[in-house]
Amino acid sequence: MGNPKNTTPVPRLAARIGTLRRLEILLRVAESGGIVSAAEQLHLTQPSASTHLRKLAEGVDMPLYELVGRRIKLTEAGEQVVMAAREIFGSLERLEMRLSELQGMQAGRLSLAVASSANAFIPHLLGPFCKRYPGIEVDLQVGNRDQLLERLDHNLDDLYFVSDPPDDTRLEAVPLISNPLVVIASREHPLARKRKLRWSDIANERFVVREVGSGTRHTVNQFLADHGLALREQMTIASNEALKHAVMAGLGLAIVSGHILDQGDREDLAILPVEGFPLPQFWYLVNAKERVTSVLARTFRDFLLGEGLEILKDGMSYWEKHHRPKLPKQPPLVSQ
Repeated sequence: MGNPKNTTPVPRLAARIGTLRRLEILLRVAESGGIVSAAEQLHLTQPSASTHLRKLAEGVDMPLYELVGRRIKLTEAGEQVVMAAREIFGSLERLEMRLSELQGMQAGRLSLAVASSANAFIPHLLGPFCKRYPGIEVDLQVGNRDQLLERLDHNLDDLYFVSDPPDDTRLEAVPLISNPLVVIASREHPLARKRKLRWSDIANERFVVREVGSGTRHTVNQFLADHGLALREQMTIASNEALKHAVMAGLGLAIVSGHILDQGDREDLAILPVEGFPLPQFWYLVNAKERVTSVLARTFRDFLLGEGLEILKDGMSYWEKHHRPKLPKQPPLVSQ
């Protein structure tokens, strides 16, 4: 037997905390603000997630969170456990990177965070890449701009697809593709028959808007502030699909990404010819400069800025003509 003095010490807290799963649940609670949403993300029942959290708190011997209204607020002890959990999972992720690099591009996990208005085209970029490297796993998180920037602040993902990223020297942001914003109305709306409109023609109309935190709303608010304009809100909806149906139902006008309108939508919705629109916006590929990226993340980034751009240009040109996505061509197989 070896000398016990030469063994690596394991803190007693490690045994009391228990499984990594408990730390993962607490991390999701911290990010989502609720046990129910955290349980859904991890495919657990709410009672099961609550039991894990209770046992974690018992191991730490301190309360980890408290209920404020309908949201959960971490205690100081909870914040400390979350910080430690991020370090632990960060170390495991770096280990996974090193192991996947030993295996080349045959395995590994790619973590992406995507703006909700961009999730229609990202799968068409992932398709050719995953066919080329079938052994990889992809974790795709979809959210609004603020949710993605919060994940970026915590350095949770390899790459981010977001509109109007903050001007931050710690970030590397490359514009990928134009994301023009248009004003839409129901085909039955009187303005749908107009050939030319000014903002004053629509200023008093009811508007259905995206939630605070969305990239579309951020760009629209900036446009309104820059021009001293305002709009009349009637309803806030945190879903592009639900927003389109609200406009179809005559609940108001909306400003949306032109790329979320497919051929079926064009039969029920009209793009209004408002002066100053389409409003220019871009989707950016963003990553934190300080993040240690895996060979898989670097390869995917190079793919996006090379072949991916050609797929996007080809696909968007097709979209503009046909208003539906174009499936990418079958990629060549990598020789083994």
